Formats: sequence, structure tokens, C-alpha cells
Amino acid sequence: MRKVAFYTALSIILAKIKAKESETYCWSQDLFGIECCEEGTEANYFDTDGDWYKSDEYKCGIIHGNCWSRILGYPCCVDTHGSEDTTQDSHGLWAKENGYYCGIRHSLKPWNDRELVEETKEEWNSFKAKWNDEKYNFERLSVFVGDNESEINFGWYSVTKDEAEIRIGQMKDMSDAKTFVGSSATQTEYGIKNFKLLGVPYYTNRVTVSGLERNSVYYYQRKLNGQWEDAIKFKTYDDKNFKFIFVGDPQIGGSHGRLTKSNHFRRVVSKEESNRNDAFNWNRVLKSSFELTDTPSVLLSAGDQADEISNFGSNEYLDQIVNTESQYSALLYPELMKKIVTAASVGNHESTINSFGRHFHTPNSMKDCHVTKKYNGWYPGYNYFFKYNNVLVVVLETNYNNDEDYQNIMRNAILKYPETDWRVALFHHDIFGNGATHSQSDALPKRDILLKLFSSYKFDLVINGHDHVYTTSKFVSYEYKNSANYNDYKISEINKDEINRNPKGTFFVTANCATGSKYLDFVKDTPDYVYNYTQTFTPTFGVLDFSENGNKVQLSITTYEVETKNVVDGPYKFEKDLGSNKCWSEIENGYSCCPPGTPVVKSENGRDYGYYLDDYCGIVNEIDDPAEETSIVEEPIVPTTTVDPEPIITTTIAEPEPIITTTIVEPEPVITTTIAEPEPQITNVPDQCWSKPLGYDCCVDPYIQIAYSDDDGDWGYENDEWCGIIESKPTEENPMKCWSIPLGYGCCIDPNIQIAYSDDDGDWGYENDEWCGIIENGFLPVTTTTTTIPITTTIPTTTLVSTTTITRTTTRITTTTTTTTTQTAEPSNCVAAYQQCGGIGYTGSTCCSDPSFVCRPQSDYYYQCVPSQY
Repeated sequence: MRKVAFYTALSIILAKIKAKESETYCWSQDLFGIECCEEGTEANYFDTDGDWYKSDEYKCGIIHGNCWSRILGYPCCVDTHGSEDTTQDSHGLWAKENGYYCGIRHSLKPWNDRELVEETKEEWNSFKAKWNDEKYNFERLSVFVGDNESEINFGWYSVTKDEAEIRIGQMKDMSDAKTFVGSSATQTEYGIKNFKLLGVPYYTNRVTVSGLERNSVYYYQRKLNGQWEDAIKFKTYDDKNFKFIFVGDPQIGGSHGRLTKSNHFRRVVSKEESNRNDAFNWNRVLKSSFELTDTPSVLLSAGDQADEISNFGSNEYLDQIVNTESQYSALLYPELMKKIVTAASVGNHESTINSFGRHFHTPNSMKDCHVTKKYNGWYPGYNYFFKYNNVLVVVLETNYNNDEDYQNIMRNAILKYPETDWRVALFHHDIFGNGATHSQSDALPKRDILLKLFSSYKFDLVINGHDHVYTTSKFVSYEYKNSANYNDYKISEINKDEINRNPKGTFFVTANCATGSKYLDFVKDTPDYVYNYTQTFTPTFGVLDFSENGNKVQLSITTYEVETKNVVDGPYKFEKDLGSNKCWSEIENGYSCCPPGTPVVKSENGRDYGYYLDDYCGIVNEIDDPAEETSIVEEPIVPTTTVDPEPIITTTIAEPEPIITTTIVEPEPVITTTIAEPEPQITNVPDQCWSKPLGYDCCVDPYIQIAYSDDDGDWGYENDEWCGIIESKPTEENPMKCWSIPLGYGCCIDPNIQIAYSDDDGDWGYENDEWCGIIENGFLPVTTTTTTIPITTTIPTTTLVSTTTITRTTTRITTTTTTTTTQTAEPSNCVAAYQQCGGIGYTGSTCCSDPSFVCRPQSDYYYQCVPSQY
């Protein structure tokens, strides 16, 4: 704790020095010995260094007129307007003069820099002093949604492993309080043995409170490190008329690396400064949204609560984890976060550290998913769901999971709560957005399976983030077009300000960055599914207003600016018949009902089933509730099925292209798959367990993922305990170590990663915008696969054709790989930060030397190494 106090005191001293410097600094005096002009003087002369006032007798530098791009190693353009051939990055606009790049003066990209807001200056200065004392408070309380509206899931860190307890009652003096006891567990993090934060071991505590009623006032207390804290007031509201708040990426810490005139462009904003800035802005979001809604019931966040991206195996890994935890401390800092239940999805920025999993106590979490199996429990994200009044919300983890995981969590949710009036999905990647950074790249591969599920289960609304822009869609539903470019959809028009009754399709909202830590741009050509889009360069939040009127239910969606509460977009109004979501097969086994005319492919227990959108569906007979008429067009599939008791599908499916059998042939990639999962045979022999003398059992799972390596051997994590991996104890013949760490790169986490490049050191993959070493004979899934996958990677530019045959029994893994690679860049031959790394006519390296930077297109002719968080 002395270390924490030392860093806090140091931060306060530095903050005071910086504030004093900011008040007195004159850039022209500093650089050239020329005094600055009086405040308010207008510039009449411009050069590559900045703006000046110049007369025959006198010359002075304009206050805040110095060139912003100088700190990045570039002059400012002399032409104050730049040229027509401009490009933009996360800092501002660039042009070329005399063949060289220059920054266009006064073109800095806006972000929510609190130092420049005069209206809140007093509040901001007070917060800065307070935050410096609290930025390493990792024990803040998380108040999360429970399974339904009568439950709350609490989560928190503690430094003592006591019984996790929350007590709650309706008397302020807690005289009627009931105590709920949960679990307390030692904290873990991938790749770290004896995990600590700033030298302190913490424990994760989880408690579920139940029995809450609507329109009630409660008081609850947390027992932290053996002491009951002060009681917190918590209200519940009406179950027929209620509101949700929703936000896009809070992205606390996302303003780091930015330029600001508050420090006269002498340096970029540090991580500590950005955490503090964005923490204050997040608090403003909560205050404004509560003031406007008055009675909010749930807060939905579409991911990237934190900004830090970890790089496992790097020297900065532990510091990155601490910074992530400070960002989560900022997220949970507002007092209002203790007065509302939250549901959040996992963003790409927090997908490599498990802070999300340690802080948030998610309900109905799918723990047998693809990610859990692959990482043996070491996974940072969750698929989960909850019901709140007449709304079912399914939260998806879209960084790691696969098609089967999405299908299973949807079915589980529908099976448990089949008759809610509204169905909402929340996840990070904007599959129907138009942001330039992600919507047409990493978000696209998720579109096909998710849209099939949303159309099949008739989801009303999807909320995303990721692209730091605001976009709404028309109504979108699945329609097969035999398309290889993710265009298997159809659209129906939407009317804003009018009531859209019984809409056909799903409405998608891409929420902008809630705190304003970073704003991004749109694609040049607007996709046909987009209804509206705007970039206000201001913090925003949205409101879902649910109501019931007679035999009708309504939903109104509106987005507001944080500081002004002005309407950014909306309202979008939807109306449905009360109780319209009735389908016998959803109630009985979680399958959707078939569209009219779907042929019967099997009968079971007196019920008929068809096949629709890659899954079984219930045939609607006259005695059942009628299925809603739909015009969704599906692939021309006629399945023949061998039926197992709880339908496990063995299917032969024929279609023009792709052709599916449990043999799958698609245009790109082409995959032929036979899946066999034999029960693993456990063969741990006592005298083989090298870790036993060290006080640890050996791992039971023979395919467990390596979580940590040291001189003793390789370690896994199983049943909340470390265990030695028998077959991976290093020998001269089997040195299962991360060979690429001495070269400055971590090893790949994904055991199934494709080889992107090979050299004398070994095989390389590309993961989380960074090169990684592939450990030979790493752990592979239980799959027999023949795959031809053409991969084109922007950074580096690589064309890879790989044919792989993988067979796993309980004891052996054999792999045959033939790879043809065209190389244009090696991991060690990369360009510096903010330098050109690609574009038409460019022939140099396409990777960035700084591991926190990636090569992003700024125009067709100019790609630039920019910070990876953008």
C-alpha cells in the first residue's frame, strides 16, 4: 500500500507542475526567444512552426498558435487551408507540400478534453485531486443484472477472503435486512501465477440477491474486508412502463496519445491523464442520463468499458493489467452506478484481460462454449442473458465465440423466457453499421450467423458499439442470395417519428463513444441498410422507453447529447400486440417456429419439425398459435436427418453453393469437416507428476491450455488451482516454451492460429494486431479438418494458402501443413509510429515497429501507423 501512496503523491506533484507550466508557457519564447502576443491578437503570418502576428517593427507568437504536428515530427503546412489531396488520422488532417507531409493547422480531431471546458472547470479541478487518491481503488462495487427483474448480481474485489455477503431490506436502519451469502475466490489472470495488483493479492466476490418487488425502495450494504459499509438506497420501478439507458463504448482511457492545446502540443496525453479525463466524463454521462430519464431501470453498455489492450508475453503485460483495472475503477466510480443494474458486453479492447470476468457477475453465463473449451476456463468474455419485465436481453461475446455458441445461447435464452414481448441483443461489433474502422472488416464475418438467428427468433433490436460513430439501420432480415460478400440480407423501410407497427425485421443501433474519448469516421459509400448516421463529436447516450397500453406494447428509442440533453436522433417508435411472441417449439425446446409452407423433415413426440436457417423449427398446425407471416428467403435446403433423442443433428444438406453435409464446401474458405469428440482417457500416472513435489497436482485434462511457464515446467489452471502439465514438462526433445519472447514478441494464445509467416526462428501468427510465435505441436481442437484458407492481412501484407489435416485422439496430435507465402514485410522490419505503411504505389514495409500501433488506411494512397486503439 506504500507503493500506492507514493504513486498518488507523485501524481499530485506532477499535476501541479503541469498546471503551472500551462499557465505560463509561451511556445515562441521557448522555441525562438520571441515573446507571445497578447491574448486575442489575430494572426497575419503563417509558417511551418505556427501562427504569428508580424509587422515591420514587431513579431510575436499567437497564443496556442504553435504547430500541433511538430510533436509528431512533421511541420505544419504553410497553406492554411492545405490542399485538396488531404488525409486524416486520429490526430488531424494532413496534406503534402513540396512532396512532404505536413499537418494542416487547426485541424485537430475533436475529443472530449475536459481541460478545455470552462463551464465545468471548478468541478473538474476538484475531481482531479480526488481521482489521484482513488485511481488504484480496485475494490469498487459492481451492481449487475440478475436472471430477472427480481434479482441483482453483485461483484467486487477484496483483500481478505471472507464470506461474500450483501444484506438488503426496506428499512434505512437495516433492521429488517436479509443477508445473502455468495462466493469468494482467489483471482486469476491468463499467464500469471500468484496474480497480484501492485503487489497485493485480491479476491473476487459474487453474491446474488433475490426477491425484489416492483415500485419499491430498498437499502443494501456490502461487507468489505470484514466491515459493513454504509447503506445504499436502491429503487425499483413499474413493470409496465420503464426505461433502459444504453451507451456505446465508454472507452475509459481512450483519450491517451491525443494532442491537446491545454499542454501547448508539447506532448501527447498520458495514460494516467486519459483515465482521469474519461473517468470525469463518464460520471457526467451517468448524471445527465439519470436527470433526463428520472427512473431508469437498467444500464446497457455495448462493450469496451476500458481502453487498454494487453500484449501477453510483453514486458508491459503487468502494467497493462494495472492500467485496465484503473480504468474499471473509473467505470465503477460514479455513485449512480450503485443505484442501477448494469449489463455490459465484452469489447475487443478488454478481450485479452479478464478484468471483465472478475468485476461482473453475469447471469445465465454459457460456460461450456467454444472459448471455455479452448482456453480451459481462461477466457475473458461471456455469452449470457436475462429477462427484465417483458424484455429478454441476450448479451453476446463477439471476439472469440463461434456459430455454435451463438446458436446455443440464443436457444437457451428463448427456451427459458419464450414469451417476452421484446427481444434485444447487445454486443460490441457493429454488423450493420457504417463506421470506417470496423463495420466493413472485422465485424462482417459475424453478420451471417447472427442475422439468421435474429431473423429466426424475431429479435426486435440490436445495440452495438465498436466504431465510435452513430448509425441506425432500416429493418433488416435474412435473405439468402448465394453471396460471398456478406450481403445475405433484405431491408424494409422504417419511419422515424411514426409508429412502426409489427415491424418485419431487426432494427440495429450503433451507439457512439459515450465519454467522447475518441471519435471516428464513416465509410465513403453508405450501405443500403443504413437509415441515418451522424458524428456529433459530443458524448451521447440512448434511452429505451418501454410501455404498455391495453393490448399493445410500445418501444420508443431516442439518443441524446450528454451536456445539453438535446436530441441527436429519434424517437423511433415500435408497437406490437401484447403477447405476440408465442411459438410452441420455443416453449418446448427452444426452436423457432417455421415460416408457413416449410416441409416436415422429422416427427417426434407427436410434433412436426422443419428445417429453417440452419436449425430445426416447429411446424405450426391449426391447433397451435399461428406463426407470423414472413417473407424471409432461405437457402434451398432439403435435409435428411437421423434423429437422436434431444435433437443432436446428423444432417445431409444439398444446396447450389455452398454445399453442406456435415461436409461443408463454401466459396471462401473451403472447409471439409468431420467432427469426432471421444471421451478423453485420463492417464495420469503418479510418478509422472513432476509438480507433485512442488505442492501441486498434475492437470487431469490432457488437452489443457498452457497458462504459465517457468523453469519447473508448463502450468495449467484447473478447478481453481494451478496444476502441472505432464506432457509439456520441458526437455531437450520437447522445449514447450515461448521461443519468441526473447525476440520481442509473445506467443500466440489461439492454439489453432494459421501460420502467416515463417523464418529461421520459427512459425509466426498474427493476433490482436501483433505478431506472435506459434508453439510447435500446440494444443488443437477435437476435429478432423481439411481446410484451404486464402488469407490476406493488411499488416503485414501476406497471401497465405494453407492446407491442413488435423487428427486428434486422446494421446496424439498429427499435423501436415503445406504453406505458400508471398512476403512483403517481416516482424522485425517495420516502420516507425505515424509513418507511411501502405497505399497505392507504396513498396515499403507494412507493419509498425511500435507494438501498440497498427497500419490503418487513411486514403487509397496513404496508410499510416497509428495507435491500435483507434
